[in-house]
Amino acid sequence: MNDLLEKSFDFGVRLTELAGWLKDEGKPFPLIGQLLECGAGICVSLRISNDMPLIRRESYAQAFQQSEEAEYLLEMMVKVGCLTELQSRPLLSDCRFIKEGIMTLKKERKRQGRRDPGKAL
Repeated sequence: MNDLLEKSFDFGVRLTELAGWLKDEGKPFPLIGQLLECGAGICVSLRISNDMPLIRRESYAQAFQQSEEAEYLLEMMVKVGCLTELQSRPLLSDCRFIKEGIMTLKKERKRQGRRDPGKAL
Protein backbone atom coordinates (compact mmCIF):
# COMPACT_ATOMS: atom_id res chain seq x y z
CA MET A 1 0.00 0.00 0.00
CA ASN A 2 2.82 2.43 0.81
CA ASP A 3 4.21 2.17 -2.73
CA LEU A 4 0.79 2.95 -4.16
CA LEU A 5 0.33 5.89 -1.79
CA GLU A 6 3.72 7.25 -2.77
CA LYS A 7 3.03 6.74 -6.48
CA SER A 8 -0.36 8.44 -6.20
CA PHE A 9 1.14 11.39 -4.30
CA ASP A 10 3.87 11.77 -6.92
CA PHE A 11 1.21 11.58 -9.63
CA GLY A 12 -0.68 14.45 -8.00
CA VAL A 13 2.52 16.48 -7.82
CA ARG A 14 3.25 15.83 -11.49
CA LEU A 15 -0.26 16.94 -12.45
CA THR A 16 0.29 20.15 -10.48
CA GLU A 17 3.54 20.71 -12.35
CA LEU A 18 1.72 20.00 -15.61
CA ALA A 19 -0.86 22.69 -14.78
CA GLY A 20 1.93 25.21 -14.19
CA TRP A 21 3.68 24.22 -17.39
CA LEU A 22 0.48 24.57 -19.43
CA LYS A 23 -0.04 28.04 -18.01
CA ASP A 24 3.57 29.06 -18.76
CA GLU A 25 3.29 27.70 -22.30
CA GLY A 26 -0.01 29.45 -22.94
CA LYS A 27 -1.83 26.17 -23.53
CA PRO A 28 -5.02 26.53 -21.54
CA PHE A 29 -6.99 23.39 -20.85
CA PRO A 30 -10.46 24.21 -19.55
CA LEU A 31 -10.62 21.03 -17.45
CA ILE A 32 -7.25 21.42 -15.73
CA GLY A 33 -8.94 22.08 -12.37
CA GLN A 34 -10.83 18.83 -12.69
CA LEU A 35 -7.60 16.99 -13.50
CA LEU A 36 -5.92 18.48 -10.43
CA GLU A 37 -8.87 17.42 -8.27
CA CYS A 38 -8.52 13.88 -9.58
CA GLY A 39 -4.80 13.84 -8.87
CA ALA A 40 -5.24 15.00 -5.29
CA GLY A 41 -8.37 12.94 -4.76
CA ILE A 42 -6.72 9.65 -5.67
CA CYS A 43 -4.13 9.98 -2.93
CA VAL A 44 -6.59 11.32 -0.37
CA SER A 45 -8.99 8.43 -1.02
CA LEU A 46 -6.18 5.89 -0.70
CA ARG A 47 -5.01 7.46 2.56
CA ILE A 48 -8.55 7.30 3.91
CA SER A 49 -8.85 3.65 2.88
CA ASN A 50 -5.60 2.95 4.69
CA ASP A 51 -6.56 4.81 7.88
CA MET A 52 -10.29 4.06 8.10
CA PRO A 53 -11.09 0.41 7.39
CA LEU A 54 -14.84 0.85 7.87
CA ILE A 55 -15.10 3.02 4.75
CA ARG A 56 -12.38 1.27 2.78
CA ARG A 57 -14.65 -0.06 0.01
CA GLU A 58 -16.05 3.40 -0.76
CA SER A 59 -12.59 4.94 -0.69
CA TYR A 60 -11.23 2.37 -3.15
CA ALA A 61 -14.18 2.99 -5.44
CA GLN A 62 -13.64 6.74 -5.29
CA ALA A 63 -9.88 6.44 -5.93
CA PHE A 64 -10.55 4.16 -8.88
CA GLN A 65 -13.16 6.53 -10.31
CA GLN A 66 -10.79 9.48 -9.97
CA SER A 67 -7.96 7.58 -11.65
CA GLU A 68 -10.31 6.62 -14.48
CA GLU A 69 -11.32 10.26 -14.86
CA ALA A 70 -7.70 11.44 -14.80
CA GLU A 71 -6.83 8.93 -17.52
CA TYR A 72 -9.72 10.19 -19.64
CA LEU A 73 -8.71 13.83 -19.18
CA LEU A 74 -5.08 13.10 -20.07
CA GLU A 75 -6.20 11.32 -23.23
CA MET A 76 -8.40 14.31 -24.02
CA MET A 77 -5.43 16.66 -23.58
CA VAL A 78 -3.60 14.78 -26.32
CA LYS A 79 -6.62 14.87 -28.58
CA VAL A 80 -7.05 18.65 -28.27
CA GLY A 81 -3.33 19.37 -28.62
CA CYS A 82 -2.40 20.45 -25.09
CA LEU A 83 0.02 17.53 -24.83
CA THR A 84 1.75 15.39 -27.39
CA GLU A 85 1.32 11.65 -27.19
CA LEU A 86 4.97 11.37 -26.15
CA GLN A 87 4.47 13.88 -23.33
CA SER A 88 1.39 12.06 -22.08
CA ARG A 89 2.91 8.58 -21.95
CA PRO A 90 4.61 8.79 -18.53
CA LEU A 91 1.54 10.34 -16.92
CA LEU A 92 -0.81 7.83 -18.50
CA SER A 93 1.49 5.00 -17.52
CA ASP A 94 1.50 6.14 -13.89
CA CYS A 95 -2.25 6.64 -13.92
CA ARG A 96 -2.83 3.12 -15.26
CA PHE A 97 -0.37 1.68 -12.73
CA ILE A 98 -2.36 3.36 -9.95
CA LYS A 99 -5.65 2.02 -11.33
CA GLU A 100 -4.25 -1.51 -11.44
CA GLY A 101 -2.86 -1.12 -7.93
CA ILE A 102 -6.23 -0.01 -6.59
CA MET A 103 -7.94 -3.01 -8.17
CA THR A 104 -5.30 -5.35 -6.76
CA LEU A 105 -5.71 -3.90 -3.27
CA LYS A 106 -9.48 -4.09 -3.51
CA LYS A 107 -9.32 -7.75 -4.54
CA GLU A 108 -6.84 -8.57 -1.75
CA ARG A 109 -9.00 -6.87 0.86
CA LYS A 110 -12.07 -8.66 -0.44
CA ARG A 111 -10.29 -12.03 -0.15
CA GLN A 112 -9.17 -11.17 3.38
CA GLY A 113 -12.73 -10.27 4.29
CA ARG A 114 -13.97 -13.66 3.09
CA ARG A 115 -11.46 -15.41 5.32
CA ASP A 116 -12.42 -13.28 8.32
CA PRO A 117 -16.09 -12.28 8.05
CA GLY A 118 -15.78 -10.15 11.21
CA LYS A 119 -13.51 -7.62 9.48
CA ALA A 120 -14.72 -4.78 7.31
CA LEU A 121 -13.59 -4.57 3.71
